[in-house]
Amino acid sequence: MPITALPTPPSRTDAANFNVRAEAFLGALPTFVTQANALATETNGYATNAAASATTASSQAANAAASAANAAASYDAFDDRYLGSKAVNPTVDNDGAALLTGALHWNSTAAEMRVWTGSAWVAAYVSAGSYAPLASPTFTGVPAAPTAAVGTNSTQLATTAFVLAQASATAPVADGTAAVGTSVRFARADHVHPTDASRAPLASPQFSGSVGIGIAPAAPLDVAGRGRFLQDSAATTGAIILRQNAGDTVGAYIQWVNNANTGEKGWITVNTAGDMIFGPASIERLRITAAGIIQDASALELGYKDVPQNAKTAAYTLVLADRGKHISITTGGIVIPANASVAFPIGSTIVIYNNSATAQTISITTDTLRQAGTANTGSRTLDGYGLATLVKVAATTWVITGAGLN
Repeated sequence: MPITALPTPPSRTDAANFNVRAEAFLGALPTFVTQANALATETNGYATNAAASATTASSQAANAAASAANAAASYDAFDDRYLGSKAVNPTVDNDGAALLTGALHWNSTAAEMRVWTGSAWVAAYVSAGSYAPLASPTFTGVPAAPTAAVGTNSTQLATTAFVLAQASATAPVADGTAAVGTSVRFARADHVHPTDASRAPLASPQFSGSVGIGIAPAAPLDVAGRGRFLQDSAATTGAIILRQNAGDTVGAYIQWVNNANTGEKGWITVNTAGDMIFGPASIERLRITAAGIIQDASALELGYKDVPQNAKTAAYTLVLADRGKHISITTGGIVIPANASVAFPIGSTIVIYNNSATAQTISITTDTLRQAGTANTGSRTLDGYGLATLVKVAATTWVITGAGLN
């Protein structure tokens, strides 16, 4: 508040005005004191308020400093979590510290947000264009789905594996009885129905059970009357035999004739001694005796009873004439020629004997030589006095087995 100014004080040097000024000055003092006291009170209030404001300001300054520290810490945490835009994947954070798992950065080269898994940077999200919509999606590439069990009937996706598994693995039947069926399996496009087993075809029928031809047939299939009959011996082995009638002295006889049935083309007969005889136009060409001996028309025995030897003393390449023989070789080894140069029939069998104390090689050219009972292929070594057998099992494949074979 304002204080009224005091009047001019009296002065001893101004005797003429001393009394007047003294009275005026003294009269103004009470008012001055009152105003001074009021001003002091007001000033004291201002001082108190200023002190309170200073305290508040100090608190606010502390709060501001704490907020600033918190903001700095938050920014540092954010700065460690989001590293900003980088042309290459960073190996440390913006402070040079180790990367935090879950840290992000924008890869400006790949134009994608990436996240640190703890061991690698990977795309943080996939573009919506990489996903199929829920409604009527169209897939590309080779989409996969779990394969349902065979026979599943639901809204589950049917994979190609499920579709193929639904193909029937059962041969179709034809039993003459129509049926709608209940199976969910489908028939293959190339399936073939068998002939209806309950019906015989008009052309060349084949019957089962007992079928008789003639008067009073005595067997399931019997041509009754002259000579012989054909019988199904189902009660024993199920074999079909050609049986002689009682008193027959010629034996069983099968004949082939020409289309006009006017001339014999060939025949097979089994005489009463049990010999089987073959020949064209009633001329005997070959006989197998009841003892199992094969003879020509001159009764000379055919075929080897032993394994003939082809002895060699130098390197030797097999020839067709070696089939069914054994090669005794002292040195040089054996060569099996390629099928393209010497076409041994499948089943050709040749025995090799190393007639020396030194190992010899049995080599193959462009075909395959396989050691029986192993996965070994290629040339083999036959130890001294070893014995091996070669068998051709396919056009370009031989199998070898024996003692002393490596």
